[in-house]
Amino acid sequence: TLSLQTLFRSLIAFLAAHPGAVQIKVATPAPSFVPEVADLISSYSSRGPNTDYSIKPDVVAPGDVYAATQTVNSSTTSSYDPSHFNYGAGTSYATPQVAAGAAILKQQRPTLTAHDIKSALVNTAAPISSTQDGAPAGVMQTGAGRLNLLAALNTTLTADPVSLSFGLITGASNNLSKNLSVTLKGVGAQTESFNVSVSPLISDPNVHVTTSVNSIATGPGQTAVVQLNLTTSGTVSGVFEGFVKVVSQSGSTSLRIPYWMMFGTPSIPAGSLVDAAAFSPAVAPGGIASLFGTNL
Repeated sequence: TLSLQTLFRSLIAFLAAHPGAVQIKVATPAPSFVPEVADLISSYSSRGPNTDYSIKPDVVAPGDVYAATQTVNSSTTSSYDPSHFNYGAGTSYATPQVAAGAAILKQQRPTLTAHDIKSALVNTAAPISSTQDGAPAGVMQTGAGRLNLLAALNTTLTADPVSLSFGLITGASNNLSKNLSVTLKGVGAQTESFNVSVSPLISDPNVHVTTSVNSIATGPGQTAVVQLNLTTSGTVSGVFEGFVKVVSQSGSTSLRIPYWMMFGTPSIPAGSLVDAAAFSPAVAPGGIASLFGTNL
């Protein structure tokens, strides 16, 4: 049995002693598609929270696309293909899809305000539950979910704001009481009734998230305010999140309004900043680092 090092040395010695005796041919493979699983958060997708601990992103959209491309300038490798089509991936592809969705909404429903259009795009989004590597995806990875333009076009209700964040809660977490409000607006053609409920993604027996009402009714242009109440009955730490769901009793409208909170001050012990590959304390400018701690 040869060690890998000995094997390479033997190969190098053989090639030196027999020039031209060994030839290697690398065939160019035919282009083919790698199967993709839909509705998974990509590794390059931006994560939240925002600097004020508000929920970001608001919504996600497909970022892996096969689309028309130019065939004039072959020197640009990223956007040239003789077949007239090419594959690309990135948030640069997802963002214009959301912008186009806003344009279509404005065209088809010109009476909607800017806040209405934002909510229609965000709060009617389809649920996303995991990342490409199989990890659970929360509201700071998905916002309200994946853009669903048909649902946005047909919604009869909008929300302002589109998400609710209690932010970073430091200090004592026992017997806490906080609340946030969201204004729901009827944008349909007639009065409609909706059921209101809370659907947690991460919960704890000591964390209680409830709404002030279980149902509302709105007519065209009418509004109703729903309060999201947070109370605690014990000491808690970490992230808790989920959705306020508002579902029509008679139609197809279904809104999901993300909520989020985090208890506890981040703790970073000495020596917790390390090289991301070897986990050694030697961190150099330009390198990739990992930061370990609690309540991050």
